[in-house]
Amino acid sequence: MLNLKTIPSKNIKIVSVTINAVGVDPIGFLRHNDPDKCGLWTEGDSWIAHSGSLKILTSDGTHINQGRFGKICEQAEQLRGLTDDDSRPMRFYGGFSFGDQHEPEDFWKEFPAALFHLPELELEGSRTQSARLTARAIFNPESIGLAQARENLLRTTENIYKNLRKQCKEVLAEKETIRLQNKKVFDRKLWGSMINKALGYIDDGLLSKVVLARTQDLVLDSYVNPVDVVDRLWEANRGSHIFLFRADSDSWFLGAAPETITSVSKGQFQATAVAGTASRGQDVKEQQMLAESLLSSAKDGIEHCITRDDILDRLTALVDDVDAQVAPHVLILDEMQHLETEITAKLRQGIGALEVLKELHPTPAVCGLPREEALHFISEEEPFERGWYAGPVGWFDTDGDASFVPALRCAVVHGRSWRLFAGAGIVAGSDDSAEWEETSVKFSPISKALEENQVEIRGWR
Repeated sequence: MLNLKTIPSKNIKIVSVTINAVGVDPIGFLRHNDPDKCGLWTEGDSWIAHSGSLKILTSDGTHINQGRFGKICEQAEQLRGLTDDDSRPMRFYGGFSFGDQHEPEDFWKEFPAALFHLPELELEGSRTQSARLTARAIFNPESIGLAQARENLLRTTENIYKNLRKQCKEVLAEKETIRLQNKKVFDRKLWGSMINKALGYIDDGLLSKVVLARTQDLVLDSYVNPVDVVDRLWEANRGSHIFLFRADSDSWFLGAAPETITSVSKGQFQATAVAGTASRGQDVKEQQMLAESLLSSAKDGIEHCITRDDILDRLTALVDDVDAQVAPHVLILDEMQHLETEITAKLRQGIGALEVLKELHPTPAVCGLPREEALHFISEEEPFERGWYAGPVGWFDTDGDASFVPALRCAVVHGRSWRLFAGAGIVAGSDDSAEWEETSVKFSPISKALEENQVEIRGWR
């Protein structure tokens, strides 16, 4: 298909059609429809997969007056008038880096401060609803009428669907074992030094919380398709938001986020404050015991309140009718349990989802408090570039709806090289050994998904 650089923008229109796609699943869609740009986003039982790119929205983060959030919003707004009334709202998929001053280098070379794709194809469905396939194309109204353009696109989409349905029925070849060629483990002494320095700042009243992360680098002896890994990740982490984003042919980003930072549907806002962590336990009895301990933990309670209260404070000027749970409940995931508070509100007139996202990010759940002091501490102490780790990833559309999660329990992939990220919130009472163990467990969603794809990773902790 064409992209928006093909012909002058004043001469183009964008048309879309949607058909039922019974028998096509999102993983099969991504495996068999393999462009340089694609992605998967899941929320509860619902999912969206996309491929191709008619338009790329991007920002290097240097826009002084509007910032990267404003720049992306502006670029999307410029496309709004290109669609007809019968076409679906344009939806853009991608994300933002953790910090404004992001340098896209090394692992992050193809991931600028902000990057979004307007896809050619979208497959959307849920466990209870059959898939629907939407195709989008551009046309020149001086050369072809809207009705003919829509008819042509419909025929193309039906042919794509027939091929996909046939391919999704094919049995995959048995995987061969792939071995770990090299592994770089984060320095344990450096971790302890980082935590102890943070605790010193907390004791001195300079910080109340800071989130510190560590990495784990894996080099495999053969290429592993991240689509296969995210398939396993999704199956094992149904309580998390699974995301996959392919920036180009050789660069991917994937993970399993436990929380929502901004979700908007028809002007209704929703988010979850998630902070405070305990193990899942080996059985139901141990899980319940650990959950009760988590709910009564002063240290975890403080960490959770810091995140929840900061989100509520920052929402004050942007929303009405705020409703937050009085006390947190326990969010149970595959490996861990967290304290969670659900927050809902109504966006004020004229306030957009990206405007709210800009105000909330980074929350204390991924950064700390006070925000600026925590950001400075992280930049000084972490010996790696966060890139998109802990940044907001997801989608937004031209109707004002959106869904963004912080990029956690994640990995950035470049060819055969995988860099995994995991972080922990440091507050008064934190212990570097306990935080090391917590981050070890947070590596496990990606690590286990790799191992289930016949990748031998032993002693990864």
